[in-house]
Amino acid sequence: MVETIVVFGGWHPELAKAEFQALCPKASLETTSSPRIMVVNGDIDADAISFHSSAEGLLFNGGILQFTNQQDCLNQIISSVSAPNGSVAVRAWRHEGKIAKSSMSGLERGVGAYLFASGCKVDLESPTNTLAIIADGKSGLVAFGWLHDSGFDSKGWSSRVASKRPFFKPVSLEPRLARCAVNLACSNRKGVLVDPMCGTGGLLIESAATGRETYGLDIEQEMVDGSKRNLNHFGLKAEVIKGDATIHLLEKDIAGIAVDPPYGRNSHGSAEKEVLMQALLSNMRSQVNDKTGLVIILPVIDGVMETPPLSLCGWEVEAEFDIPVHGSLGRKLILARAFPQD
Repeated sequence: MVETIVVFGGWHPELAKAEFQALCPKASLETTSSPRIMVVNGDIDADAISFHSSAEGLLFNGGILQFTNQQDCLNQIISSVSAPNGSVAVRAWRHEGKIAKSSMSGLERGVGAYLFASGCKVDLESPTNTLAIIADGKSGLVAFGWLHDSGFDSKGWSSRVASKRPFFKPVSLEPRLARCAVNLACSNRKGVLVDPMCGTGGLLIESAATGRETYGLDIEQEMVDGSKRNLNHFGLKAEVIKGDATIHLLEKDIAGIAVDPPYGRNSHGSAEKEVLMQALLSNMRSQVNDKTGLVIILPVIDGVMETPPLSLCGWEVEAEFDIPVHGSLGRKLILARAFPQD
């Protein structure tokens, strides 16, 4: 039996791992033959992982097996799980394609029948306990265990895409990427998430949705008003004001900074972009503690990216992640931290 397993969905397992470590810095991840199924060791904040952008499931008291055939898989799961107190349901799904000769509905029925025969009440609508079975088509691994929270499909990503907000621009971030940026920037630290160039408020929405205190700033009143409309649309709260991020004093206990700056767009008048970014980064650095996280998401067009002057402004790059979008367009997510200055 494996005590804790995490299963990642989404398009970027390495980014998902980094986000997990940010949320649970006292835990470690043990890899398997699938980059999306991992064993968790150490202290874990299960509630924090419910805010993870691509965790399909956090599974307890289960296991990981290599699929050989349907009956053997069913037998191994049944022999490893015990009937819990309260009602139960079994949910089985797959990612990365189908494992040949496997039936997820068959596993659901078989394990459900076993739990029913063991005296459990089956409740498919609102069970007390949900046993999750997740099959990875590429590796042939099957992970199973008792699911914490309600799983990946209940986080409302599709309802928060830019086109469903009352105010949006075509360049708005995809919600899961925005959530990941917030989590990487703030980690498990207390304090405020700051977006100093908030635009239409995508990062603010995902920060506020996690219950974190959230602060947005933009030099354009249209963006400030639009961000407020979007937050109100989802019933979320954040402080959003008009101001110049290169000189504005935040006067906040800052947990992290996440920003999708206007590189490639002339949204800040005639100021040179490098000068603008240097002023922004320097101003933010002067107002945070050492090791505070900063996430910048930048466009990459035909393989070219305009690199911000991080090291000149007191920030040290910790990790970089390439994120494909389509065709010749991509993004790079840069995670940096404030380093001590003399």
